[in-house]
Amino acid sequence: MEFVLLIGIICLFLSLPLAVSFEFIVDPTSSSPYEYRSLAEAFSDIGWYVYYLEVTFTLASSCAGTTQTLGDDPILFGYYPFTIKFEENPPLSQESDCFLLPRLVFGPGTSLFAQSLPKFTLQGVNIQFLADPAYSSMSYEVNEVEFTNV
Repeated sequence: MEFVLLIGIICLFLSLPLAVSFEFIVDPTSSSPYEYRSLAEAFSDIGWYVYYLEVTFTLASSCAGTTQTLGDDPILFGYYPFTIKFEENPPLSQESDCFLLPRLVFGPGTSLFAQSLPKFTLQGVNIQFLADPAYSSMSYEVNEVEFTNV
């Protein structure tokens, strides 16, 4: 009887889908404990997710026009895709339209280190890179970098 029960439990676990991705929602206006008020706050909770799962940071529409960072010296290391995206896709026809997007700022005083990612995607963000000779950003063994609507 115990053997049959054990086989049944094993079959049940094998039939459950395995999680292959994880999404962090960034919404400065949210009071939900499952959403983050800034990208830096969400990134600080990334933990082991980036190593074992496809990770997506989705910036809610309330992030439009806000400045977001990844925090101090972010490190991206893992074997699954990593994405930062804005949930809206406003039409961009002129340079001033970029202010409709969340601004993703790198530096000064921070660097971005990305290694062993199959894909790194930035979608729908206004990127501002402030160079600082004291800090170097490195990206190696990243198979594909994609910029969409940036």
